[in-house]
Amino acid sequence: MAAKDEAAPPLMTVRQLAQQGDVTVHVVRNYLRRGLLRAATHTESGYQLFDPAPLSRTPG
Repeated sequence: MAAKDEAAPPLMTVRQLAQQGDVTVHVVRNYLRRGLLRAATHTESGYQLFDPAPLSRTPG
């Protein structure tokens, strides 16, 4: 079991991910269509939620 200090980072919506990545929501949605990005989960109402880990990836 994870300690309270090691809590998982909160999941983000498309808009939040775009803001944190300094891109538009259109770029995020384009990455989704191309299969370069995947939602971690979906809410009951259909919102896609993302793990912030992809923000730290660099092209290599």
